[in-house]
Amino acid sequence: MANNKKKKTQKKKVNNKKKNSNSVLKNRNIIIITLISIICLLTLIISSTYSILVTNKESPEKTFNSTGNLNVTMNEAQTSYINLSNAVPTSDDIGKNNNPYKFSISANQDNDYYTKYTIKLVPEAVSTIPANYIKVQVNDDAPALLSSFTNNIISTGYLDKNQSRDFEIRIWLDINATTDMENKVFEGRVVVVGEAVRSIDNN
Repeated sequence: MANNKKKKTQKKKVNNKKKNSNSVLKNRNIIIITLISIICLLTLIISSTYSILVTNKESPEKTFNSTGNLNVTMNEAQTSYINLSNAVPTSDDIGKNNNPYKFSISANQDNDYYTKYTIKLVPEAVSTIPANYIKVQVNDDAPALLSSFTNNIISTGYLDKNQSRDFEIRIWLDINATTDMENKVFEGRVVVVGEAVRSIDNN
């Protein structure tokens, strides 16, 4: 009788150990699954965040509209748009001191060709100030009305292989603009086009 009781006690201890072992194993599996789930969730969040940043980085608002054999570098804080709002008629002497819109271009040629570049300032549909009231200056060139440029081409030139060039564009409301232009806006998009050519045309 005593032996049977002892056996039952031992069996009960074994069963308790098995239960405890199973419980520990179960808890361990739950912890592992939870950790894996958390890691997967964090990975998904990080990937999504990176994707959003890349999308913003590569969106049309943050990149130049450029084609051809050119690399275009712009200030991180800039977009490819130049804006003018709440402006007042300004003389050239004052307008030339406005904060410039800066960018640089470099030739992406690995041969003996030149790269002909064309820079345009194209008014957007939201603009309410006509081009004949927008004064434009590229680098140290003489200021001119945007309407005076053929096909909105404000600058052209050539780059040799591996050559680069910096640009500063300033715009302001022409001194001859009427007062009703003061509460209107201008928004222009910078378009840079590159073309490989064998020789420089000086005409």
